Amino acid sequence: MPPASPEDRINYLLAQEQKNRLLAETLRDITLLPASHHTDQTIFAELLRQVKRIVSYSTANVMALKADVLTPVEWNGYEARGMKEVITQLRQPLFDYPLDAVAVNTRRPVIVSDTRLAPEWVVVPGAEWIRAYVSMPIFLQDEVFALLRLDSDTPGTYTQAAMLHLQSLANVAAVALENARLHKALRRNQARLQAFLDASPDMSFRITAGGVAVDYYVDDEEMLIVPPNRFLGKHISEFLPADVVDCLLPAIAAAIKTGKPQRVEYVLPKKMGLIHYETIITASADDEVLLVERDVTDRKQAEMQGARAERLAALGRLSASLAHEINNPMQAIQVYLELVLDFELEESEKTKYLQIIRAEIGNLSHTSKRILNFARAGEEAVKLVSPQDLVQNTLLLLNERLCKNRIRVMTDFQDVPPVWIAPEHLMQIFVNIAINAIEAVEAEETPGTLAISIALEQDDVHITFVNNGPAISNDTLAHVFDPFFTTKNDGTGLGLWVSYNLARQYDGNILINNSAAGHAVAVDVMLPAARGP
Repeated sequence: MPPASPEDRINYLLAQEQKNRLLAETLRDITLLPASHHTDQTIFAELLRQVKRIVSYSTANVMALKADVLTPVEWNGYEARGMKEVITQLRQPLFDYPLDAVAVNTRRPVIVSDTRLAPEWVVVPGAEWIRAYVSMPIFLQDEVFALLRLDSDTPGTYTQAAMLHLQSLANVAAVALENARLHKALRRNQARLQAFLDASPDMSFRITAGGVAVDYYVDDEEMLIVPPNRFLGKHISEFLPADVVDCLLPAIAAAIKTGKPQRVEYVLPKKMGLIHYETIITASADDEVLLVERDVTDRKQAEMQGARAERLAALGRLSASLAHEINNPMQAIQVYLELVLDFELEESEKTKYLQIIRAEIGNLSHTSKRILNFARAGEEAVKLVSPQDLVQNTLLLLNERLCKNRIRVMTDFQDVPPVWIAPEHLMQIFVNIAINAIEAVEAEETPGTLAISIALEQDDVHITFVNNGPAISNDTLAHVFDPFFTTKNDGTGLGLWVSYNLARQYDGNILINNSAAGHAVAVDVMLPAARGP
């Protein structure tokens, strides 16, 4: 109780104020420890120094707890007691020391006013002088990772009131330790990230959710389209074309909303020509993304050259039937021209024959356009495309060869949404797959069939080609999409490789499987369905 006399009361209040100030100073000193410059050991050393200011002890130590074993990490006062060697070599299984086990399990300090009156006290050789003892748990989020232990040669040294101050110090020290460890982990992660950036040929940009560029990393600034002072702190619409901005902003929003990386591709102009970029966008904070941009121009050019080579090869494989398809209208035109020019005919007959000639010229023009559209590279502009229409165009292009080989075509087209793709690319995928199907069944003795179905499964449009040709061996299936891999004597080995890469370019896929009975091969082209407005 506080003293009754005014003078004693004043002295008592002054003493309490001094104690409170001392406690505040010790808490401040530990709290202000710069975590970036201190190890666990230096924080524990500071803790023991501050403890000495508010609670007396003869010896003190901090024991780290790991796998239920106590190991000393910092101590004080043992040299004066001749126990330095004892403390440095001390390893204590927790279950051998009941009082420490209680402190760990309850997460509350254990106070022993007189060790000679405590039956649970374990005497360590050379430490018989200890008469008072405190075991204070140091923990965060209910996990005890160390014990602060104080020894005194005087019974009754430690009181519950003193423990409140000691617990406050232990709590602050625990926070300081956690901050130090988090800082070390952050520095390690930063070092790993920097090493990754140093070794990466890519460009990296930090972009806010609103589209403002706040930072960048690039090994050679010659790789940049514009200098840093023209894009840092500015919205991407101020330095990128509108079509690229329209591509990036939804991907940035999706990366932040879903937490999943987004991949986009676009083309930017540079002095030496157009540069193709592949960009991965990953959320790095609640309102920020990391944009990793790679120049894939060489790869794109190789893919386009391969695609054009495969188109020409496919035309070569179709040349006989295409020549026949062109020759038929040419013969009709020649016959009816001779009739009109070399014979006297009624006007009605001339008109009839000239109309036939005009129709055949139209057929010839239509056939020529289909061949040219398939053979040329074109602008390959991405647009909304109906898979049904392009399958029909593919069947028209291949009609002569299908008829010649008496291959029966069956279709099952469900009503599906369009897909975003360059029509020339989708046409090339379909032609490559259909030609492979024709070649697989034309050598068979049984009548050939080609079944084509179109359906919507979840968010993907599936265009499936099933032929009744022989099954594909497992060894061949494992390599069908490898470039230059072919089982045909006159094959290029590029058809399926080009088709697969074209599908992947639009976030699609192609799968090839044998039927369970081994009497049919299914090629499934999957493309994301276009979403509504």
